[in-house]
Amino acid sequence: MSDNKPVFVQTLNHTDLLELDPSKHFNGTNYLQWAQFVRIILKGCDKLNHIEENPPNKDDPYFKVWDIEDSIIITWFWNSMTPESGHNCFYFSTAKEIWEYLRQTYFIEQNILTSYELENRILKTKQRALSVTAYYMSLKGLWAELDQYYDYQNFKMGCNEESATLTQFVERSRIFKFLSGLNFEFDQIRVEILSKDKLPSLLEVFKIVRGEESLARVLGSAKSSCEEIRVLSTAKPSREDSWCGHCRKSNHNIDSCFKVHGKEKVLGRHNGGFKGVSSKRRTDGMVKDSEVVKDGMVLPQGEGEFSKPLSKEELERLQAVFYPNSGKNSGFL
Repeated sequence: MSDNKPVFVQTLNHTDLLELDPSKHFNGTNYLQWAQFVRIILKGCDKLNHIEENPPNKDDPYFKVWDIEDSIIITWFWNSMTPESGHNCFYFSTAKEIWEYLRQTYFIEQNILTSYELENRILKTKQRALSVTAYYMSLKGLWAELDQYYDYQNFKMGCNEESATLTQFVERSRIFKFLSGLNFEFDQIRVEILSKDKLPSLLEVFKIVRGEESLARVLGSAKSSCEEIRVLSTAKPSREDSWCGHCRKSNHNIDSCFKVHGKEKVLGRHNGGFKGVSSKRRTDGMVKDSEVVKDGMVLPQGEGEFSKPLSKEELERLQAVFYPNSGKNSGFL
């Protein structure tokens, strides 16, 4: 008769377990990172049961195959540790015993200090010069690392409702942190989000704020372009860029053409002119003795400052106007 006992075939070899880079080896201070590598690699080989479940009984038909595979995992553990950190691990007989020893020794010890450090870094994280996306991703990285220590999913909850309540509480606190660290230009959208009857998820809040940032960038670019167009449209052309369509000459336009408006009128208009005085600017660069220069204009001597003092007769007439009853000996003269 044929034997109906199940046949167990070894499915794990030394080459199946990836060799960790020396920088990733466990050194006593990087337990969380090392443990994450170990779990991922064992999960890829479908061998997580070696660190999560108790070994089978020795009389179990599967025990021999399991024992061979467990020995391979133990050897891989040793090779992924520094000599100082892995010294005590040589005295355990199963991979689960090594795993539990390391977890109890290093994970719980590092949990409080590392959690405090992470919480402090999260508290101090602000957007400042970062984009909304870069700011959000920096917080997400810190939260993901913190979750490895808190391990919310493994908290003992009385029911699914309690677990959901905890998840909502954690998410809400992270939404508040994300919004509080944004720059002041997002004050309006922050108020709008917090004023909603139902608070959106963290991912939805991030998308809303990122959309606001993109809109502000587009509007700012359009405003800048409009300002440039306005400046260019109102800028006065330089003399080098001017052209007169009447006399077909450069360095002036038709509004300042001497042939159309006359030289005296053009110069008077462009230089302010003088009421009641024919203003002119000398073009030969020479100023006569009988002329004075005022505000860039060449004026006859009589049109500048007083050219000579008043006579005695003129002073007497002024005295008669301002002091009619004073007499000639009033002291004015």
